[in-house]
Amino acid sequence: MTVRQLMVRLLALLSLAYVASAAPLRAEQESDGPFELKGFASLRAGITWGQRSWLSDGFGRLTTSGNGAGAARAVAEAHSQAAFAWRPSDLFGAYLHVVARYEPDSEGDPLAVPEAYVETAPSLGPRLWGRIRLGTMYLPTSRENSDPLWASPYTLTFSAWNSWIAEEFRPTGLDVSLMVPLGQTFESQLGVTAFIGADTSGTLLAWRGWSFSDRSSGIGETLPVPPIRSLQPGGPFYGRQEEYSGPLDELDDHAGGAIRWRLESPGHALAQATYVDNGGDRGWYDGQYSWETTFTHVAAQAWWGRGWTMMAEAASGRTAMGRYARAKVESRFWTSYLLASWRRGKWRVSVRHDRFGLEDRDQSYAEPNGENGYAWTVAAMWRFRQHVRLGIELLDVQGDRAAVADAGGDPDLSAWRALCEVRAIF
Repeated sequence: MTVRQLMVRLLALLSLAYVASAAPLRAEQESDGPFELKGFASLRAGITWGQRSWLSDGFGRLTTSGNGAGAARAVAEAHSQAAFAWRPSDLFGAYLHVVARYEPDSEGDPLAVPEAYVETAPSLGPRLWGRIRLGTMYLPTSRENSDPLWASPYTLTFSAWNSWIAEEFRPTGLDVSLMVPLGQTFESQLGVTAFIGADTSGTLLAWRGWSFSDRSSGIGETLPVPPIRSLQPGGPFYGRQEEYSGPLDELDDHAGGAIRWRLESPGHALAQATYVDNGGDRGWYDGQYSWETTFTHVAAQAWWGRGWTMMAEAASGRTAMGRYARAKVESRFWTSYLLASWRRGKWRVSVRHDRFGLEDRDQSYAEPNGENGYAWTVAAMWRFRQHVRLGIELLDVQGDRAAVADAGGDPDLSAWRALCEVRAIF
C-alpha cells in the first residue's frame, strides 16, 4: 500500500466515523451553519447468475460473482457514502465524498474518496452565474446520476456508460461553468475543463469490456486487470502492464481537456453535448500504460405531467495504447441507453435499455477485443419513510467476448441479477 493510499483510507475512515456519530442528529434537523452532511447507508441481498466478477480476477460484467453457466449464487453487500460540504460564505465552498463498502467479490479498496474539490460561484449579474471548481470531480454530464453523491434515483445499477465513467474517468483539475439565460424560457450552459489524471482511462474498457455497477473508484485506488492472454507469460505486454490499473492516475505529465454545452428549459426538456480528450500519449510508465482516449457524449431528457420523465445518453470514442505496430491495443467504443421513469407519491418505477459495443482495430499480437451486447434493467423504489428507501431491481445482460475464449474461458458473458436494497438516507 502506498503512502497516498494509506492517507486516503485514513481520511475515509475518520470521515465515516464522524458520520456514525453525526447522522442521527442530522437526520432530525436541518443544517444551520456552514457545514452540511448528506449520505446514505445501504444493505443489499440478491441472486446473481453469470461468471466470476472482474473485480475478483474473472471476466464477469457485474461486481457480484455468479457460479458460472447454469448456476446461481446468493450475494450480499453493504455500502455507506457521505458527502461533506463546507460553505463559510456564498462565494466559497469545499466538498468531500467518502465511500465505505463491503464487497465479498472485490479486490478494490473498501474505503475510498471519489471526489474532493473546492469551488466558488461568483455573482455575474441578474440571472447570470458562473462556477469554478478545483480538484477531483465528476463532470456534470450524467442524466441518471442526479442524486447527491452521484447516485441514481432510478435504478440500483448504473447504465453501461455511467458505470464506466464511475470506474475509469474522474478528472483532477480546473472546471469553469457559465450559465446564460436565453429569454424567459431557456438557459444555456457552457463548461470547460483542464485536467490531469485519468491517463489509464481505457484500460478496463478495452481489456475487460463493458460492465454494470454503481461503484465509484477512489483516489489512489487500484483495480484488477482481467487475466487475458497478452498479459500472461509469452504475451506482448507481459512484464510491462501490472496486474492492476490505477484508474485515476497521472502517468505522462500531459494535460487533458473537456468542453460541454447544455440547452435547457427547466422542468420541461434539455439537450447537451460533451467532448473529452484525456491527453494520454500511449507510452509505458513503470507498470502501466497511458491510454489515448477521446469520446463524444450527447444526452437529452424530457419531463411531462403525472410524474413521467424520459432520458437518453449516447457516447462513442476511441482508446489506444502502445507505440509499436505489432504490440499495441486500439479500440473504438460506443454505447447508449434509453430510460423511462414514472413517479407517484412514495413510488418510482423505471425501465432502461442499454446497447454497447467495442470494435478491435489494432491488428496486433494482442487478443481480439471486440464485443457487442445489450441489457435490460427494471427497478422499483419505495420511499416508505422520510429517511428510508426500499429498492428492487432485475438486471439482464446479454453479450459475449472473443478475448475470453482466447484466454481459455467461456466467451458468453451474459449475466442476470435480482437485487433488493434497504437504504437509510441522512
